[in-house]
Amino acid sequence: DLPLPTDGSSALSSPMTSPVKASRSSVFRVKETAGDLQLTRLSASTLATLLTNEKNQEYFIEAGGLENTYKLIAVTHNPGMRASLACILNYLSKSPENQARIVDGGGLEAVFDLASSGDEKVCFHAVNCCKRLASLPGNQAKWPEEGLRALLGWLDSFHLMKLQMLTLDTITHLCEDNELNRTRFVEMGGVVKVAPYLDMERYDDDVRLLAAKCITKLAASEVARPHLAIPQVLDSFRSLVEHGMVVNDTEQLRAALDAMCMLADCAENKLRLMEAGDVEVIFH
Repeated sequence: DLPLPTDGSSALSSPMTSPVKASRSSVFRVKETAGDLQLTRLSASTLATLLTNEKNQEYFIEAGGLENTYKLIAVTHNPGMRASLACILNYLSKSPENQARIVDGGGLEAVFDLASSGDEKVCFHAVNCCKRLASLPGNQAKWPEEGLRALLGWLDSFHLMKLQMLTLDTITHLCEDNELNRTRFVEMGGVVKVAPYLDMERYDDDVRLLAAKCITKLAASEVARPHLAIPQVLDSFRSLVEHGMVVNDTEQLRAALDAMCMLADCAENKLRLMEAGDVEVIFH
């Protein structure tokens, strides 16, 4: 088991080789030490590396490693230790089976805890894990409202573009085929948080493409469509189409037109698209 360093006296013992040859009952057993935090941190780091092996992952889960990882995250504040724990969850979240296990087992709270860290490495592993968890259709329906609210908060709090892009990707997954998440997203004011990422002057093609895909998934909702056709969104899509035609960027054009097509399937938006000049650009 992963130890809980509540008093600094526990460390992690993991007598594993790759693949694991030890008995399943003896793997990840707690071993009391002289309170060496560095030893605990190095043990977790080693464990994270071992878990790149799929067979080791099976043993880890069977031995209760996931549950102990959650407990350790709740009481550990050391950045190096938390980075290793975030890395463990990130590796495990690569498989659909583990994606379901983490969400069903209450692991989302631990992932959100890690993502609130001020350490870049910890945040990256946590948010990447979150994106993978959101990609599983079964998890999308189980995503808590506070979890979606946390994602919107990340768009405000993260300053690194790669973290913002991972967050946009996560939101897009959650709105892939889930009406409730789309409705919640709109009600929480998510449109005005995503819209700025369509700005050609501030963001590059990859960022704008992610934002356009996110808006397109949201536009699949009849309830959401009227709320999406705000000036910032319509003006940005018009600019994207104009730019795409000039530089012959078919991917950007397709993304913008996909979104505009979805938005147009709404009586209120038909007029808004015309007033914003989007209809004229499409005709050309």
